[in-house]
Amino acid sequence: MGDSSTWEVGYLGAFTFLYDPAETYEDEALPVNRKGLRVKSAYIEDMEISGDVILNSLTVNGLSIFNDDVTINANLIVTGTITGGGGGPGIDTSAVHVDVAAEISAIAVKGTPVAGDYIIIEDSADSDNKKHITIGNLPGIGGADLDAIHDNVAAEISAIAAKGTPVGADYLLIEDSAAADFKKRSNKPIITLQVTGGNQRQRQVKD
Repeated sequence: MGDSSTWEVGYLGAFTFLYDPAETYEDEALPVNRKGLRVKSAYIEDMEISGDVILNSLTVNGLSIFNDDVTINANLIVTGTITGGGGGPGIDTSAVHVDVAAEISAIAVKGTPVAGDYIIIEDSADSDNKKHITIGNLPGIGGADLDAIHDNVAAEISAIAAKGTPVGADYLLIEDSAAADFKKRSNKPIITLQVTGGNQRQRQVKD
């Protein structure tokens, strides 16, 4: 397993030490319960393996197995689990992937989004690098005010609390036909009544 020699591991005793006298390592590798090799510390040089590497119930202790590159020119066969650490490439089972279905739908739902909630985007003006924005900053939405009255949603006004007896100081919301239909308020409500049995209309101003 060193640069200039080959180790052949068979059925060795649990306390048999393996080392290459022609090489110098910081520590030795030894078989544990005849199931694999436990590497106790770090190798400081590149390791190149030309044959298959089979890891069967391998346990690794220590800070870092190798301080340099490991090149495998054949197959790496793993029958157990490889657990990455220290930010290595590994497989992140909690990541969202581009080729896996039904990942986002499995995330916990927030019932009522607010303007300060975050959304992840890929910035088309910056090489599609990932960035975050808030719902309130989405173009054309401006926060999506859930309390607004819309012109295309039914049964919104009927859901508002009612005032039993209106008075002259109350306000009406109007769209001013003399000012490009901009919304304005009026506290002198003009009420047009259809008189039953005739075509005349009575206009009444409540003060």
